[in-house]
Amino acid sequence: MAKAEVAAEALKKDIEEKDKSLMYLNYYALGFIEWSKGNLEVSLSEFEKLGQATPEFWAHFTLAEAYLNSGRLGEAVAEFEKVLSRYDLNRALNAIRAVKAYYLLGLAYEKSGWNKKAIEKYEEFLEIWENADPGIPEVEDAKERLKKFNMR
Repeated sequence: MAKAEVAAEALKKDIEEKDKSLMYLNYYALGFIEWSKGNLEVSLSEFEKLGQATPEFWAHFTLAEAYLNSGRLGEAVAEFEKVLSRYDLNRALNAIRAVKAYYLLGLAYEKSGWNKKAIEKYEEFLEIWENADPGIPEVEDAKERLKKFNMR
């Protein structure tokens, strides 16, 4: 981890010297470093700065996923809905994340008790990836979750 922290510090220094508009890249790096150390609140703080610093699709996807993984479901839902409301080149260039956002939003809805919305997102996700290679964990999980909903 020390190497990652040294690299992040070097990145920050380079950005400060050359182009401060790229500081969001440092927030991204620090967010993952802190996440891997188990410092979830510090990590979320870095990812929130990332989201404020850039409109990039991947940045907001990362923030939404961090909210979901830390149990901040309302914020995860809001951020994933925002991410999925975009139809632009940036989303197209992040195609795998864009598709996974449907699955992750389904998880956020399900964990929030909004099962009807969860089912809709899982179905959309599976429709998009209906010809996906077998063995993709998210595809298998979405299918299992839908089966459980249909058993109720």
